[in-house]
Amino acid sequence: MHDVSWGTKGDNKVSTDLGVVTTGKNKNEVEVAVPTTENDIDAAYEDAILVLTTKAPKANPKPDPATQQEDYYRSFRTNVLLAWTLSNVCVTYQIDGRWFQLTFFQALLTAGIV
Repeated sequence: MHDVSWGTKGDNKVSTDLGVVTTGKNKNEVEVAVPTTENDIDAAYEDAILVLTTKAPKANPKPDPATQQEDYYRSFRTNVLLAWTLSNVCVTYQIDGRWFQLTFFQALLTAGIV
């Protein structure tokens, strides 16, 4: 119906590998490799700290021309929708402005603002 975007384009992909779980001989068992020695745990911790402190390179992918054209059309349709909505508000106010003013000021009086 409309193309109002909330800025989440491209945020639906998982960018990290979360690992793999393997099943054992029995289908109800899962095999997980867990480090048990203190050196293995410390090494895994240091690796995790290094990964967390290292900033990922900033990627600025240039969208292809088809995507740019599609975004332009979406933006245009969104702006037309906004202009249409605002023009309807203006027409409604012109036709029934007295009721709008009374209702608006009554709401302000009720809220104690005026």
